[in-house]
Amino acid sequence: MATSRDAVANALFDVIDAAVREILRHENPERFLDWMRANARRLLPAEVTTTEDGGAALSVALGRAIWNATPLPGNHFRPKPVSEPGRNDPCPCGSGRKYKQCCAHAPRFDMLTAEEVWPILIAQLPRARLDEAVSARRIPPAALAAAAVSYLDDGLPNKAAALLEPVFESDVERLDERFETAFDLLCDAYAEQGNERKRQRFAERIAQQAHGALQRAAWQRLAAMRHDAGQFEAAWEAIRMANQAEPGHPIVGLNELTLLVSENRLDEARARATFWVAKLTREQYPDDAVLEMFRAAVRDPARALAQAMVAHTGADLDRLATWVTRMEQQPLPRYRLQKEQVLDPLDMDSVREAMRQRMLAMGVAHEHLEAESERLAREIQKTHERAQRKAARRGTPPPQNGDLFDDEDATDAIDTDSGRPEFELHPAESLAALEQAWHQVFPCTKPMLTAPVSGDIEEAWTPQAQADWIAFLERRPEAADSLDILDDVAGALLHLEWELPQGARGGLAARVIERGCAIVEGAVADHPDATLPWATTRNRNAIRALARRGALAIEARDDAAICGTAGAVLALNPHDNHGLRLILVNSYLRRGMDAQAAELVERYCEDGSPEMQGATVLLAFRRGDIPAATSLLQPFIESNPYVLDYLLRPNAPAPRASAGPGLLVGGREEAWEYCASARDLWTGTPGAMEWLQRVRRSTRQQEAERKGRTKAASPQRKARSS
Repeated sequence: MATSRDAVANALFDVIDAAVREILRHENPERFLDWMRANARRLLPAEVTTTEDGGAALSVALGRAIWNATPLPGNHFRPKPVSEPGRNDPCPCGSGRKYKQCCAHAPRFDMLTAEEVWPILIAQLPRARLDEAVSARRIPPAALAAAAVSYLDDGLPNKAAALLEPVFESDVERLDERFETAFDLLCDAYAEQGNERKRQRFAERIAQQAHGALQRAAWQRLAAMRHDAGQFEAAWEAIRMANQAEPGHPIVGLNELTLLVSENRLDEARARATFWVAKLTREQYPDDAVLEMFRAAVRDPARALAQAMVAHTGADLDRLATWVTRMEQQPLPRYRLQKEQVLDPLDMDSVREAMRQRMLAMGVAHEHLEAESERLAREIQKTHERAQRKAARRGTPPPQNGDLFDDEDATDAIDTDSGRPEFELHPAESLAALEQAWHQVFPCTKPMLTAPVSGDIEEAWTPQAQADWIAFLERRPEAADSLDILDDVAGALLHLEWELPQGARGGLAARVIERGCAIVEGAVADHPDATLPWATTRNRNAIRALARRGALAIEARDDAAICGTAGAVLALNPHDNHGLRLILVNSYLRRGMDAQAAELVERYCEDGSPEMQGATVLLAFRRGDIPAATSLLQPFIESNPYVLDYLLRPNAPAPRASAGPGLLVGGREEAWEYCASARDLWTGTPGAMEWLQRVRRSTRQQEAERKGRTKAASPQRKARSS
């Protein structure tokens, strides 16, 4: 049975939270201790308050510890401790006895410190008071970091940024290694805001102004950002500067390994790992785990880096690799194509199951499926009955039973009538029970809309969850035949591998994705004209496998693979819900496949995106039809007036991110994103950039002449009016 001390410890956070709120009301120790006595039964666990005094002694002892550890705004954010009563003083619990005869022997809570109270205090301070505490540098760095982590975990990057920004506004050179975590968290907050430009400038400023560990951390962050942007030489320069800021720090060695593995320079990675093993051994570095990681990197740098970076998840990559190898050795199952079943709205069982499958494929949580499917099925039935009655009153034919729900999540789809037959993909009936059992084990929903992974995918890597679903895969080899199960496993592995540099990923996700794609390709091999619309629930696992294969090709910047994989997705799902046409058209142009690019532009002629409009202009210019190119350029510029400027400014910084998800159509972000991905197409087309320069000069001259005419006409209008 838990002791009173254990019980109090288990409830300590809630007690401190309530107590700090009370302290901030008046900052008076006597009133606060009175409040603690009065609320002992409410605050403390029941087994503590069953004593003769109702827990008063324990509440006063705990209250004194909380008061003594709480930084008080009225005391310049320093604690103002009250001394312990003298042995012969009246006991503060109110018993009327001397302290030595009463609460002197109550449990003590001297272990509570201001650093532990600060994160709770931060959450309760008014904004003005919090700014005051930050500016006065009263908040310990660890407390700032803890509060920022809480905000980020709750999806509140703006609050995290507002908390941390004042720390770095001035006197950066005075900040030491204790502020490294706060720096990293502020960078993460900017990233979650989508404010890449601000993150870049912040890291550059700290790299220039800070010293020691903080400067090293800033250069490390810049190295990662530059490497992600493909600026490899600049990334290595940042690594060199990080090593200068704090020479010989092993985390710089880890950054070196990360970049070398990312660039597939494995022999150099082994050599650097050997250097770090010798250096750290010679210096008797105290962290055995770091030293062992470098030793493992001497043998296999990619594997060692992967294991080190996913260690926090506890992922058993060895078991998963074994399963994937066995999966690849199994023959491919045969899926069948059939026309989508037309549902009768009056057949409640069929409609209910259709709704259940629909919501499952859309990422609705399992615990809501049954209730929601029942509700939606009844709504559909009522809607159909109302339509039938309305038709009867008007004497018109009743509505036909077609698709009962629109493709409400096809936000990126383009209406295109391919004229080809539409099918849905069906597995063997024997897999139905297996898939149902799988969803009792795998904790995550399907991705929402066209997202590559589900929003709750982290739950797949909790210790108990991953132990359960990995054991399921090992126990049921036929799981490798289910597109549904392969889809979930691929999503979990993608989430894990995205934390790793490309060279360290091991390719487990890609191998699972490839099996899913092979199953799909086998199913449609005998039906070359078949399409598998994303709007059809049963097709989503299949289309998502193909789209993920395309995403991997895009990430690898492999234009040949992009042309093959994205083209295959569009062939099976002409509506292109995933928007792969925008990448594909640029890959066609990059590889000189202008005929294919022209056909794609024609097929999606309703698409007004910069990618498709830009491709139309560039194709006309490439075939030498300058009048047509000039004519097409004008509406392109009108749809986004920033495109031309960004195309002609190769070093333009990224604009400030707009509020909300996605890019503002016609905005600076949209233009910058297009130019960042397509500028090489223009610079690689002889004469294209010079032509754009002439167009811009001509446009500016025409604008100046128009303004001049307007200005000249203005006095005449005034004279006539007078």
